[in-house]
Amino acid sequence: MVTSGVTAQPSTTSSATTSATTDRRRRARLDLSPVSAPYQPQRRVRQDVRDGLAVIAASAGASTAVALIATLLVKLVG
Repeated sequence: MVTSGVTAQPSTTSSATTSATTDRRRRARLDLSPVSAPYQPQRRVRQDVRDGLAVIAASAGASTAVALIATLLVKLVG
């Protein structure tokens, strides 16, 4: 009888594979924790300035609208 020369290693291969799979699953569960959140790059200065200008414009628009409504009410009443 002629053999191909390939020997099977059923117990060590399957236990090593199972161990590696278990380790991967453990690490995957750990990666979902809030501590290991994905890296968020810091905001640039121009983004903060843009947001600040948007707040200034919204505030100016709201103040102007309130002033116009107050002026209109004063003219209608008095």
